[in-house]
Formats: sequence, C-alpha cells, structure tokens
Amino acid sequence: MRRFGKRQGFDLALAHGSYDLAMAARSLGIPEANMHDYEYASTQHQIACRLATRVNLSRQRAAGAASPLGVKADKLFQYPGLKEE
Repeated sequence: MRRFGKRQGFDLALAHGSYDLAMAARSLGIPEANMHDYEYASTQHQIACRLATRVNLSRQRAAGAASPLGVKADKLFQYPGLKEE
C-alpha cells in the first residue's frame, strides 16, 4: 500500500476502518480520513484513530467513544444518524 501510494502521489487517503491505510498515509505524509462503524474493533481503532488526520463517527457513537481513542475535537467529524442508515 505504501509503495503504491508513493508512486501515485495522492493528496488524500480515505478509509473505512483500515489501519493499514492510516499507517501508510502517515509514513508518506498524506492526510487521511478514517470512518469507523464497528465499535468492537478495538485494535483497529487504537491505531487508526491516533494516526488519522480526521475521524468520522456518528454523533451517537462519538459521545463516549472518541476521547479514549485519542480523538480530540480538532480531528473529529460527527455525522447525524447511524452507520446503518
């Protein structure tokens, strides 16, 4: 993923629950946005949330989940509704 990203010269990385992309993007200096929809993937969240430039969580989930994962207000984007909607 890192090799591919380096050759392509991306400006932004966007992932839906991938910590591999978060690590590759960070190492290449590419901003990365990560969206999470499965609350029990704790390892994924610990890595991806800390490395991401922006984290997208539903308002219902963000209330108690963001802070323990290292997501401060400046990187959190909350959307209305639930992931299933």
